[in-house]
Amino acid sequence: MPPLVSPWVASMGGGMALSLVFAPPAVAQTPCPYAIVRIESQQAVDQAAVCEAAKPWADAGYAVLVFLTDARPSSEDAWFTLLDGVEAEAGLRDLSQTDSFRRAAIALEATTATDLPYAVSITYREALYNTPLDTNPAGIDRIKASIREKIAGQDATWALTTGLTDLADLAGVVNAPAPMPPSGEASPSLSADSGVNNALAGGGLVMVGGGTVGFLALRRRRIRRLNAHLITLQSRVANLLMGCEQLLAGNEPESTVPYLLFAEADGDRYPQLAAQVNAWLTEARQALDQAFQAHAHLQEDGDQLKRPLPERIAAWEMLYLSFVGNRDRIRAMSDEELQTLLNPALVLGKTHRLSRGLVTQLETIQRQMQDAPLKVELLKVDPQTVDVEGILGLVEQVDNAIDRLRRAVTEAPQRLAAVQQQRQALTLHLPDSLELAPAEALAALDAQIAEVEATLTRDRRYLDVLTQCDALAQHMGVLETLIKRFRTIDQQRAEIQAIQQAGYRPPTLPQRLTTVAQILERLRYLLRSGHYGQVPDTLLTLVDASSQAHAAAQDWQAQHQHNQNVLKAMGLERDRLQTLAEGEATAAWDWLQAYPPSNWQDLSAALPQATDLLNQIRNTDLPHLIAQNDLSVQAFEAVRDGTDQTKQRIAQAEHYLQTLLDRQRLVHAAEVDLNRDLAEVATALAETTKLVTPKLLGLLAVGKPDPRLQQVQIELDTAHALEQGREYLLACEACDRARRIVISVYGSKVRETIPTVQAVVRDADAHGKGQAELQQALALIPTEPAIAHATGSALTGLYQDVIQARALLEAAEARAQAEIRRTVAARKR
Repeated sequence: MPPLVSPWVASMGGGMALSLVFAPPAVAQTPCPYAIVRIESQQAVDQAAVCEAAKPWADAGYAVLVFLTDARPSSEDAWFTLLDGVEAEAGLRDLSQTDSFRRAAIALEATTATDLPYAVSITYREALYNTPLDTNPAGIDRIKASIREKIAGQDATWALTTGLTDLADLAGVVNAPAPMPPSGEASPSLSADSGVNNALAGGGLVMVGGGTVGFLALRRRRIRRLNAHLITLQSRVANLLMGCEQLLAGNEPESTVPYLLFAEADGDRYPQLAAQVNAWLTEARQALDQAFQAHAHLQEDGDQLKRPLPERIAAWEMLYLSFVGNRDRIRAMSDEELQTLLNPALVLGKTHRLSRGLVTQLETIQRQMQDAPLKVELLKVDPQTVDVEGILGLVEQVDNAIDRLRRAVTEAPQRLAAVQQQRQALTLHLPDSLELAPAEALAALDAQIAEVEATLTRDRRYLDVLTQCDALAQHMGVLETLIKRFRTIDQQRAEIQAIQQAGYRPPTLPQRLTTVAQILERLRYLLRSGHYGQVPDTLLTLVDASSQAHAAAQDWQAQHQHNQNVLKAMGLERDRLQTLAEGEATAAWDWLQAYPPSNWQDLSAALPQATDLLNQIRNTDLPHLIAQNDLSVQAFEAVRDGTDQTKQRIAQAEHYLQTLLDRQRLVHAAEVDLNRDLAEVATALAETTKLVTPKLLGLLAVGKPDPRLQQVQIELDTAHALEQGREYLLACEACDRARRIVISVYGSKVRETIPTVQAVVRDADAHGKGQAELQQALALIPTEPAIAHATGSALTGLYQDVIQARALLEAAEARAQAEIRRTVAARKR
C-alpha cells in the first residue's frame, strides 16, 4: 500500500516557511551512464564517485536522479515545486499529469540549507513500494540525517555517495530483479545525446561519469567491514547466551545462581524484595529463552541467510539489544564491566562463606566467562527505538540487591550506633523553655530506636535497619532544627520580659503571648506523640507568633522613647523662641515704634500672639503630653498625635516673630536704599519706553508708548512722597508696583518678537543655528504670575532676565540669518 502522505516523496519534516532561490550558478559536469547528476552548489563534489554510487540502482533497472542545490526555498511547497521542475527536466515526471513520477526511478535531492526540516528528499514510486525503503521510516530517517550532517560538514561527495549506497542497502536492490516498467512506459534514456540530457545541457547542466575503480574498491571495503561486524556480533551474542545460560540455569528462579546468592545474603528475610528479585529473574529467564529461539532462527532459517547483509546485521543487533537493553549505562559498559555482570565471583570477592555447591557453580561461570568478549558497537539499529530492559539490566538489578544486602550487614550496626549517639546529644541541648523533660520529649524517639535495635539483633533485617535509621535521622534533624529555632525564641522571650520589667505594657502583647503559649502546647503534644512530620510547620508558626509578640513589645518601647525625644526637642525649641521673643523681637518692635504707624500697625498683634502660643506650649501642651507619655499612663499613641499639634503651634509662633524681624530689616533697608531703587526703576522706565514706542524707519517716534507706563511714573511719584514722610513700607510697595509694570511691558514687547525669530531659526537653510539661544531666551522670559508674586530684589532679577532674553533672541536670529545666507550662497555656486 503506498504511503498516505506524499506517496512518492519521503522528505525531512515539513510546514515551515522558506523562500525560493532557484538561480544558483551552474557547475560544469561530465556525462554519467548510471544517473542524471545535477549539481547546483558551490560545495566541491566528486561527480564521478556520485555516478559510480548510482550504479547498483542502474544495474537493478532504476532511473536515478541526484540533485544538490544551494537554493533556500521559502517554504516546503516551494521546495517541492523546485523538485517537480528538476524531475520533469530529468524526464522522471510529467507535469501535465498528477502523480506521474516514473514507476522504476529514485531521486536523491538535497539542499545545502541543512537547517531546513525538509532539506533532504527521497522520491520514488510503485517499484519500491512495500520494500524496506517504503516500510522502514526509521531507516529512511537515519539515512537522511546522515546525508544532512555530511552536507552541513561540507562533505557533499560523501553525503551523496553514502546516501545512494545506504538507500540501495535498505531497499535491497542489489539482490532484487530488475523492475519492468508498465506497458507504454519507456525506460529513461540516459545517453549523453538523449533529448533529456540535451534539455539539461541547454539549462547549463550535463551528465557525470568516471571513477568506477575507486568507488568499487570503497564498496568492497564496506562489505568486508559489514561482514566482519556480523561475525563479531554473532560471536558476542554466543558468549552472552552461554554466560546467561550458566547464570540463569534452573527450573525455577529460586534455583538460579543469582537467587541462591540472594538467599545466602539473607534476602529471604525481606518478602517484598524477594518477590521483586524473583520477578526480575523470571523476566530474565523468559527473555533468555526467547533469545535462544531468535538465535536459532537467525542461524538456521534459510530465508534469513538470503536477506541483504544490512538486514541480517540489524536482526543480530536486535538480538544483542535483548541482552544489553536500551539503558545507556549498560550499553556504555566495557568488556570487563559486562563480564563482571555475568561473573558473580568478581562481584562477591571472597566466597568462603558460601555453600560448596554454589562455589562450584561460581567457579564454572568464572572459567567460562573469563576474558570472553561481550561488547559490540551497533551499526544499524538505534537503541532508543527499542523499549526493552535487557537481560543484563535485570541481572544488574539483582546484583545491586545482593550488594545492598551484603553491605547492610556492616552498615546497619554503624548507622544505628550513630543514631544512638545523635540521640544522646539531643538530651544536652533541648531548651528549658520547651517546658518538657528530655525523657518525655524524646520518649517516642526512644521507642523507635528500641524497635530498630530489635530489628537488628533479633530479626537481623539489616536493610530494614538502614531504612528505619534514615527515618530516625529525619526525626532527629527536625529536633535539631527545633533546638536552633528555640535559641531565637528564647532570646525574644528574654527581651520581651526585660521590656515588661521596665514597666511597659504593650496593649497587644497579652493576646500575642497567649497565641505563643497555645502553639507551644501543640508542639509539646506532637513531640510526646511522636508526630515528627507535623513539627516543622508547627515550629514555623511558633517562630512567627513569637516574632510578632517580640515586635509588639519593641514597637511599644520604641514609640515611648521616640515621644520622649520629640517632647525634649519641642521644649528646647520653645525655649529658643521664648528667648527670641523677649530679646530680638521685642527690640525690633520697640525700634519700629519710632516710625509712622503705616510701617508696623499690621503687626501690632504679632508679638502678643507669639507670646500667647509659647505660654500655652509651656504651661499646657508640654506638661500634658509629658504626663501622658509617662509609664504610669502609657498613652503613647495619643502623645504622638498631640505632638503634631504642638509642632504646628511652635511653627506659628516662630512665623509671628520672624515676620516682625523681617519688617524691621525691610524698613531699615528702605531707609538706606529706597532712593537708589527708585532711580533704577526710573532708568528702566526710560529704557522700556524707548523700546516699546513705535518709530518711523527705526528713528522717529510716530506713536505713543504702552499706556501702562504712565502708571509707572505715578507709582514712582507716590513712592517719593511716601519716602519723604518715612512711610517706607508703603513706599516700597509703590516701588514694587512700578517695577512689575515695567517688567510686564518689556516682556510683552520681547514676546512679540518670538514668532519671527522662531520662523527664521526653524528655516531648513538655518540648519538649526540659533536654536540653543532661542531655547535659553524662552526659559528666561518671566510669566505674569511670577511677576505678580515677586518683590524687592527678586523683581530686579526678573528685569535683568527679560533684558537677557531679548539679547538672546537677537543673537538667535542673527546666527540663523547668517547660516541661511551661507546656505543660499553655496547653493548658487
